[in-house]
Amino acid sequence: MPLYGKSFLLMLALFFIAGCGPNVRWVQPRPTNELVVTALKEAQEIRDVNGKEVSLASLGSLDTLATDKQQADFFVATINADLSLSTKGFTRNALMVGLRRPEDFARVGIINKPTIGFAFEYKGKIKGATFATPHMTYSDDSRDMMILHTEPLSPFTVIVLYEDGSRAEFAIHSNKVRKQFGGGLVATPTDRFDGKLWFGLDNFRHYYIGLPYGT
Repeated sequence: MPLYGKSFLLMLALFFIAGCGPNVRWVQPRPTNELVVTALKEAQEIRDVNGKEVSLASLGSLDTLATDKQQADFFVATINADLSLSTKGFTRNALMVGLRRPEDFARVGIINKPTIGFAFEYKGKIKGATFATPHMTYSDDSRDMMILHTEPLSPFTVIVLYEDGSRAEFAIHSNKVRKQFGGGLVATPTDRFDGKLWFGLDNFRHYYIGLPYGT
């Protein structure tokens, strides 16, 4: 059953996930339950990142929708009362799916050639949310970027749509970040997805559930 009919149950669940004590500013703020519930509701609205409505009927075939040269990036989520989550969407930005260098294509086992874009889908179970930059967040109800923490129920699958009409598929794995000797950070790919997703804000400051955090 969709979230809209179960707001009270979801609020109650998140109350136990996030804790009930008030935030103190000298402790890095955590999003209020009310803010997270609002964000989850907004994430289910069918819009692209420019605020344009996306046809729900066309979402049955992401690759067909993605071939529309005018199609902007979009992210669509379905959230149920048991906190299970299904999300899918499309982006033309290879960086967002972790493909920054030619060796990244080889690492995930796909060919590096001109692409139309990348369709994606994922299922998980919501565990909670934190601010992406808590040290820069003013208060626990600030409308800022967040990280949605989930337990994976499926791989985070990316479908690569090439300009020549072919396609490929790979699963996103998370990076393990550590400090290196002499300063700085180094990211090492792991063999799994840790379930962390961007809880972003679009051009109209509406929340959407985006691609994996840290790709």
